[in-house]
Amino acid sequence: MIKLLLLWSTPVFADPQRPDTLVLPSGEEIELPYIRNWTSPEAAKSLRWPACQGSSSAMTGPTAITLHEVGAPHDNFNDPTGKNRCIHFYVRQDGVILQLAPLDRTWGHAPNSGHAIGVEIANGYGGLNFSFSSGADRIAVSWSGTRYLYWQTPPQFDNLYDLMMKLAEIDFNGDGVADIPKNVANERMVEDYFLLSTQGLRINPAVDGWLNSYEGIVSHSIHAYADEVLVEDGNGGLTRTYPSARNDGGAMALYTTLRLRGLSADEARCYTMQIAQDKLLTDPSVVAAVGIASQDFGYHTWKSIPLNVAEQPCVTELGP
Repeated sequence: MIKLLLLWSTPVFADPQRPDTLVLPSGEEIELPYIRNWTSPEAAKSLRWPACQGSSSAMTGPTAITLHEVGAPHDNFNDPTGKNRCIHFYVRQDGVILQLAPLDRTWGHAPNSGHAIGVEIANGYGGLNFSFSSGADRIAVSWSGTRYLYWQTPPQFDNLYDLMMKLAEIDFNGDGVADIPKNVANERMVEDYFLLSTQGLRINPAVDGWLNSYEGIVSHSIHAYADEVLVEDGNGGLTRTYPSARNDGGAMALYTTLRLRGLSADEARCYTMQIAQDKLLTDPSVVAAVGIASQDFGYHTWKSIPLNVAEQPCVTELGP
């Protein structure tokens, strides 16, 4: 009699040969000047592979990239809430990008995480990427409930864009076709408008489903939901606020959109900041197009991107 012994275990992944390479599911390693993988000294402070192995699941694809901001300053990946989320890439403020896990495993970083690479950008403080006080590392904005937005560094914008374009040229599934389209969900809802953030509010269910299955690049700022809280408005009444609302990834998604439209890195960084600081748009046709209740529209951050944006003067800077 032949006895068969079956051993069931979590899949084991071989560590890369070098610490300064992008590691693909095929085992291929690509050298990039800004990349360090989970075997590197730079990744030592982060929650990385294989620590995340037991809680991971197989990824289909990947066919999308979801952009987050960790809400913590440089070199502090561990979530300030203690959740210690696992993620594929972490972008430090000096532009070094840490690959913390293989690209064919995933975690619940967003509603589309089953087919999306997750990216956390080091930015913000106390778990948030916005503030009610000015500072040299943030810009003033006119959004409802928000006064200042923590801003990313030029190396973060430029290196992450370069990495995403390289990922969008890779055939992950082995069918001879690249799997991640070079487009951004935030600009594909309403023509000539860009949704920077929903600030925690839901959009209609049909759009929710579209976002969850979207193939391309999307910011967590239009995926994240926040709890509504009623606070006194100072006039004896109550007003709604969303203290846990996240605006994360919106600026990077806008920068990516502008680069894909042909702007240089310097132009895209400048216009991203300028557009983010522009006044909110309240065009009724935009409200109708995405099914947002009229009373909720003030919380949604819609921006217009002029077709000739690069021909217009761009003058803006960090700080109060």
